[in-house]
Amino acid sequence: MTGYSAECPTRLLDRPCGVERILGNLFAVVGFDHGEIASALVPALTTVHHPIVQMGRRMAEMLILLIEGKTTDRVVQLATSLVIRDSA
Repeated sequence: MTGYSAECPTRLLDRPCGVERILGNLFAVVGFDHGEIASALVPALTTVHHPIVQMGRRMAEMLILLIEGKTTDRVVQLATSLVIRDSA
């Protein structure tokens, strides 16, 4: 199960009976937002880390090029990484 932010999977992990009882070893819960809350949850949430600063910088560069009437790449790929914690 994935969630765009830590908020969605948090709801699943926050059940009274506990994630182990609900999921056992059948599923892993992964959030897409590598925020501080992810490591504070019980069990700690596995997340995908994405380079927010690089994303913003690249977006600004592209915007400036477009404002200047120049062309820019339509697709930009930046490296991400999986931060494995207890929920996976």
